[in-house]
Parts: sequence; C-alpha cells; structure tokens
Amino acid sequence: MRERMILGKLQLQNMLHTLFHTGNGKRKRGMSVAAGLALLAVLALFLSSVYSLLFAMSLKLSGVPEFYFPLMILLAMAVSLFFSFMAAKGIVFGGKDLDFLLSLPVSSFSVMLSKLSALYLENLVFIGLWMLPTAAAGWFLGFVSDPLFWLRLLPTILLMPCLPSLLAAMAGYLAAWVQSKIKRRSLLGSLLYVLLFLAFFFSYMQINRLGELMLEHRENVARLFRTWLLPVGLLSDGLAGNWSSWIAGLLLTALPFLAFAWIISRRYQQVLSSLKAQTLRTDFKLSSLKGRSPFAALLAKETERLFYTPIYLLNAGVGVVILIGLCIYLILQKNKLLPFLSLLKPQDVSALCLAAIVFLLATLYPSAVSLSLENKNLWLLKEMPLKPTLLFAAKAALNLTLAWPASLAALILLGAAGFFSLPDGLLMLPVCLSFTGFLALAGVLLNLRFPKLDSDNDTIVIKQSFSAIFACFGGILLSVLAGAAWFFLRRLLPFPALCLFFTVLFAILSWIAWQLLKGWGSREFDAL
Repeated sequence: MRERMILGKLQLQNMLHTLFHTGNGKRKRGMSVAAGLALLAVLALFLSSVYSLLFAMSLKLSGVPEFYFPLMILLAMAVSLFFSFMAAKGIVFGGKDLDFLLSLPVSSFSVMLSKLSALYLENLVFIGLWMLPTAAAGWFLGFVSDPLFWLRLLPTILLMPCLPSLLAAMAGYLAAWVQSKIKRRSLLGSLLYVLLFLAFFFSYMQINRLGELMLEHRENVARLFRTWLLPVGLLSDGLAGNWSSWIAGLLLTALPFLAFAWIISRRYQQVLSSLKAQTLRTDFKLSSLKGRSPFAALLAKETERLFYTPIYLLNAGVGVVILIGLCIYLILQKNKLLPFLSLLKPQDVSALCLAAIVFLLATLYPSAVSLSLENKNLWLLKEMPLKPTLLFAAKAALNLTLAWPASLAALILLGAAGFFSLPDGLLMLPVCLSFTGFLALAGVLLNLRFPKLDSDNDTIVIKQSFSAIFACFGGILLSVLAGAAWFFLRRLLPFPALCLFFTVLFAILSWIAWQLLKGWGSREFDAL
C-alpha cells in the first residue's frame, strides 16, 4: 500500500511540476503562474455555472426536473472522457519512464494504478469544477432540499472520475493496438479523432433541444438510466437522498476501475511490448530525394509531427475543426437564424461572423509547445548551422498552416451563404491573417519563456504545460478584448475603419514580437 501511495504522490508532483517548472533550471513560482491558474479556475467555474443554470431552468420549464442530476452527471463524465481518452494512450501505455518504473521492486499493479491516477487527477479537476456549480444550481432551484446532500456530494465528486478514467484507458489501449497493426497509423488515428470530435460537436449543437427531447421520450430516457447508464442513475438517485443507490453507484464507479488496473497489470509488460513491436519493412527501393531549403525542411518536419500526432492535432489545432464545423452548422441553420439576423445591420452581422472566426482561431497554439516537444532532441537543432530566427519562423509558420487556410475557408463558406458581402469579406481577411500571425509569434515567445524540456510524456507538454495553457486562454482573452473594443467603438468608426485599425494593430504587434525573437529570443534559445 505504501508503494502505491508513493507512486501516486509522484504522479501528482509530476503534474504540478509541469505547471511550475520550466525545464531549464528556473522555477516560475511567481505571481504569473498563480494568476494564470486562478484565471483558469475562475473561467471554468463561470462557464460551468452558466451551463448549470441554463440546463436547470430549461429542464424545469420543460417539466422534467428529475433528469437534471442524471443529465449533468452524464455530461460531466462524457466531456471528461472525450478530452482524457486522447491522452490515455500516451499516459497509460506510453511515456519515457515506464521501463524504469517496471524495473523497480514494486508490483506492476502499483505501477498501473499510478499511471491511471494521472488520468484520474485530470478528470477530477474537470468534474469537480463542473459538479460544484451543478449542485449549487440544483439546490437553488429546489431540485434537492436534504442538508445531507452536501455530505454525499464530496465522495461522489471524488469517485465519479473513476468511470471516465476507466473508459479512457480502455479506449487508449484499443487505439494503441489498432495503430500498431496498420500502416499510416498515426495519420489514420488523427483522422478518426477529427471525425469523432465533429460528431461530438454536432451532437452538442443540439443540446438546446434536450428538454424537449426528454419530455417526448420520458419513459425511454428513464429506462436508459436503469440499464446502460445505471451508475449515472444510481449516483443521481443517491444525491437526491437514496442512500442505498448512492453506495451502489459509488461501488459501480470505483470497483471496475480497480479491476481493470489489476487485470491489465497481470500482463502489463507483455502489453507494452506488443504495442511497441514493429514489423521490419522489406520493400525498400532506391530512389532520388528532392532537395529543400532549410526553412521548408524545418516546416515539413513540424507539420508532419502535428498531423501524425492525434493528441497534438486535437488539442493545439482543435479550433480549426470547430470553426469549419460551426460554418457548416450555420449554413444548415440559416433559415432559422434569418429572423434574428434581420434585426441587425449588415455590417453588425459581418462583425459577429468575424468575432466568431477570430475567437476560434485564438485557440490554436502549436507554436507554443513545438519547442518543448523537441525535448532531448533539442541539441540537434542547436548544432545545426542555422540562425535561431529560421527555427522560430518555421515554428510560427506551423500555426499559420492551420490558421490561414481555415480563415480563408470560413470566410468563403459564410460569404457564399450570404452572411456578409464580398467587400466585407475582403476587409475581414487581413484581420484574421494579422491576428493569427501575432499569436503564432507570441506562442514561440511563450515557449521560450516557459519551456518544458524534461517531460516524460508529450501529452503533458501539449495539455498541461504552462505555455500551452497560457497561449490558449491568453489568445481567447485577446479575442474577447478585441470584441469588446469593437462593441464600444462601433458607433465612432465604421466597419471598414475598424477592420483597418485591427489589421494595423496586430501587424505592429507581430513586428514587435519578431524583433523580440531576433534579440531576446535568440539569446534565450542559446541558453536552453
């Protein structure tokens, strides 16, 4: 038991180390890190509070308040599963420390539990931030009145992450096994993840009809929570006051998690060996290679790593998938939106479209983690007879390979559907290009300021490093500030003037960021 506690503690320390340690010998425990974490917590609590109140009021008005807690628990687990199963393959069945851990005088069951605890902790943060506002909204609207509800809530939150962690680990193993058996497995995995995300996105867009659908299929939904979704139904009944259901729900979430860890641990080393096994090729052919410029070669390397690493593409590049999906959805729903759009001026509609595009493009951050992903191979880049600025340009261009084509595609789709005129579209394009250009260069600056070069797993760098978190949420905050500026200045400046203003502003910021990279950035890179 003691060894399991030690390994679990190490996993927790590793997660905190990811946020607070930059990998270059300097600890960033200052106010910037604390402020960043506080901002994330406040933002997450705010969003979950808004959604909890909206769902609660919608279900109450629809006459199905009994489905509030089952629905919120199910959504918490589903979203948690979606974002953690992409990381499960790398955390549980990958990592540079597995051979070392398995060589220690500890049981493989303890090692397996320690790896699963990393998934558990990630899910616990999300589920905890989701369930606290959920409970407050349910209490406020009178869905539950038992004071002991708050006593039952804490154990429920602590054990709920076990189920999505279990399913994520099983999905991660299946994905790793499939990818080890087929050619082009990484690219195929990325495509499958994109398709899955699109399915999730379009399902989410129908969430406004949840109350209506549950009222129409009340008996079927209730039966679902007694069969396939039994743990969810038991936990929701337990929160409502049924102690026996509550205990049964907790057991149904925790015991399968432990059982899976024990079963896999029996053959953990064999499983890892089979996943890493590769078949030697015998179809080599002698052919000539095409020469490339250093910049083109560096960009090709960066692009290949992005598109052949599903966890990288679906986290750092997910904004492109959402943007294209949103454009398709708006086109399909245009007739329903016409009454609302008719109340606005044409240029206000153009501004709203631009705000949505810029907001989603702000979530792209490959350049903020690409340097950290070099890890132990960073010395190869440093030994190349190339200027650091060429490397910085290639890593910034990685962002633009996603952002610029996506900007053009979104403007063409929405413009062709009649949401704005051709002149407005031509004004919006430079805004998107200059905004994403600045974010690409700022991402490289952030990664130089907060590098993470000692991580055991690329998943940690992509999802949990400080530069990744700050780049994503900092870009979103910048897009929101730009939208607020448009709102207050729209009466003083016409839409063309505002587009020109933002284009020039972000072009100037991009020039400043590039000058910083040429000076401070080059010195910081040499010191890594």
